[in-house]
Amino acid sequence: MIIPDDAVDAFVTARALAGQHSPSLAQAALTDFIEEGHFARHIRRMRSLYAERQEVLRTTVAALLGSALEVPVSDTGMHVIGWLSPGIDDRALSQRAAAAGVHAAPLSAFYLESCPRRGLLLGYAAYTRREITGGVRDWRDCLTDEHGRELLQRGHEWTSRASLTPRRLRVRLLPRPPSGSAARTRRGSGPNR
Repeated sequence: MIIPDDAVDAFVTARALAGQHSPSLAQAALTDFIEEGHFARHIRRMRSLYAERQEVLRTTVAALLGSALEVPVSDTGMHVIGWLSPGIDDRALSQRAAAAGVHAAPLSAFYLESCPRRGLLLGYAAYTRREITGGVRDWRDCLTDEHGRELLQRGHEWTSRASLTPRRLRVRLLPRPPSGSAARTRRGSGPNR
């Protein structure tokens, strides 16, 4: 464990009071879980599922948003970077999309200095195919200004960002997973498969 220097004494004292060893039963169960191949099977299943969901995200973004957002393939993780076309303000777009219930963290929010290329951090692993597709559609639909003018022209070229107002946000992509039975009814029920 890595503990801040000023907390070491308190941690050592708390650990001594709680016992010197981790619970043997939990360690044994975890050992069996790993040795019997359950963990490896879980990892393989999740990698396959996440790859499928990432492909749904990539193809839906390509079909609905065209060149406004490029989502390259990633072999790892549960998030991808969506690179925006030049001239698109990632913070303003993130704010506008969040107001429509679609969440993506702007890359520029993670930089101390200027961001070399604007983009969005897109999470997809926790969402079903239907939620991903619906989220991208909602996101596309939010790309109009207050007068109903499309901010994407035919051919999916970005044309205007006059109505977008920059603001710092740190949010997630797509509608949050449902919580409670009312939300499940609204977005569909069942596990994210």
